[in-house]
Amino acid sequence: MVNRFRISVATLAAVCLAAVSPAQEPFPDVPADHWAHESLARLKDRVVVGYPDGLYRGARPMTRYEFAVAIHRLWQMIEARTSSLAQTVSDLDARIAGAGGPKPPIPAIPADLTRRISESEAGLAELRRLIDEFRPELASLGVDVGRLKEQTAALDERITALENRRDPIQIGGSADLLVLAGHSSAGLFGLSPTGRATGYGRGSYAGQPVGMTRDLNVFHESVITLSSEPADGPKVNASLVLGNLLGDTQGRNRPGMLNYSDTLSEAYVEELTASFDIGAFGMPTTATLGRFGLELGSYLYRRPDYTPEFSNPRWDDGRHLMDGGRVELDFGNAVLGVFGGRNTARGQNGTLLNEIATETGRIDQTLGADVSFRVSETAKIRAAYLYHDTNDTIFPGGVAANRINVFGGAIEAGFGGFRLDASYARTSFSENTSTSLDTDNTAFDVSLGVRSGALNLSAGYRDIEANFAAAGDWGRLGTFWNPVGVKGWRFGADWKAGSRLTLSGRGEFLDGSQTAGGALLNGDDRLTSLIFGLEYRLRDDVTLKLGYEDVRLDYEMNPPGLGDPTQRWYSLGLDWNLGETSRFGLIYRFSDVDFKGSPEAFRFGDGFADRYKGGLLGTQFSVRF
Repeated sequence: MVNRFRISVATLAAVCLAAVSPAQEPFPDVPADHWAHESLARLKDRVVVGYPDGLYRGARPMTRYEFAVAIHRLWQMIEARTSSLAQTVSDLDARIAGAGGPKPPIPAIPADLTRRISESEAGLAELRRLIDEFRPELASLGVDVGRLKEQTAALDERITALENRRDPIQIGGSADLLVLAGHSSAGLFGLSPTGRATGYGRGSYAGQPVGMTRDLNVFHESVITLSSEPADGPKVNASLVLGNLLGDTQGRNRPGMLNYSDTLSEAYVEELTASFDIGAFGMPTTATLGRFGLELGSYLYRRPDYTPEFSNPRWDDGRHLMDGGRVELDFGNAVLGVFGGRNTARGQNGTLLNEIATETGRIDQTLGADVSFRVSETAKIRAAYLYHDTNDTIFPGGVAANRINVFGGAIEAGFGGFRLDASYARTSFSENTSTSLDTDNTAFDVSLGVRSGALNLSAGYRDIEANFAAAGDWGRLGTFWNPVGVKGWRFGADWKAGSRLTLSGRGEFLDGSQTAGGALLNGDDRLTSLIFGLEYRLRDDVTLKLGYEDVRLDYEMNPPGLGDPTQRWYSLGLDWNLGETSRFGLIYRFSDVDFKGSPEAFRFGDGFADRYKGGLLGTQFSVRF
């Protein structure tokens, strides 16, 4: 038996992408506040027809034969949609030819057609999987499954051909305006999760707690992107950035700056690559040269998002920048990559574009290899080996080193309504080829998630030893980013409580793993982190967000006069989609942090305060083109 939930999740995404007419009135037994109301309205009479009495009966299990009928209808919808797209392109060619003059070698496809082509491809990929899984039921309904697969393959070729009709040169970009205003409270600075003071005065008020008008910062960033994908020859991608978001303000750099401060604008090339098939080893082999971004996993190689007040795909994608090259060999189900380059490019004013700073020092060059292969449609394994060189000698654990070696892997797998994620990584330090430090240096993380109706649950355990030092992103506990020397359990839940309301909660309960290196916790120390969120869709284009974060440290043995630190943040946000290309966001976060004399106050703090209480108001206006 296949339940209704599978229809709404496994096939619904593909069906909605293929829908070519507006939503209709839904079934009488699906109320307007039901989480599936809108989706079922689009499915009605196209893929799902309900029962003779007009009801949907969502609680009743669905047979595999009923599901097979829905799959067949879905194929018919995608086939019709693709034929419509092909006819639109043919009409466009005819108009170009009739206009006189030389015909372009590759007629331009309008942006809305490009979007529709990509959506059809996504629906077709899911459809192919479902046809294989429900082959017996489709055959019993009289469907020629072999012929259906041939027709599906033909649709795939048609969609690929449409994709290849894009403009040979695509130009786009974005512009963002971010305003951050901090204020103090009760004569105290506030503190952001990135460890920056808010309500911090400047000029004659430097170092004094102030209100928003004297801690007002305006950040801006404009990006022009260019991509070229000719039928033959290398594919080129480039992006040029102008703005003041890079320096000591937000930055891709580690947290712990003194305060927010808008600085001089930087002009820099963020990406400039040429990719081409070098035809080596008798298999597809792609080489990418230039400045590119790379991400290999949370415990291996991933840039943390140090900009919680700023939402931007480029800043939030987790990719470290690198000047160098990468070669990928495609074996079919497996892809092998080899790469290397320099990490420390600078902007016009000398600001580092991609500072990779660990507890022990800055990484300047990186070499490595990674392999990923798909075990099944729902399971993937990835592994990598990297070594990072430093131009300056570092001293982890008091020993000299100039290289960090990293290796490990991760598994992602789904089965039924469950999802398994597991990671293991190990780092070591060496001076040239001589090992300097190779103890207390592993990270292990496993979690299991389950989806049941509108509820998602997860539970996991991790152990990150004190000398672990990958250039990754394994999370934040209050103002402590990428913590080491911790182990313990974490839990999470997301509940779509209606068509407009979503509730979420996260909890992490950690103990100290050992006293060594930069351990956050020692021995029997404990840390508890709780995060709660609420999102309510006021309108289709406006979403209200509320959040609360509470982090508590419980030291087993406090020196005289010291207490257990507490960190709390209360947040209010608003997201307003102004259309397909623009967005306005607002966030206000109030901090109440008390380090109670702990030396941890100065790890990411500003170095001169122990108690923080204040807020930060942020607004962001974004335009994409």
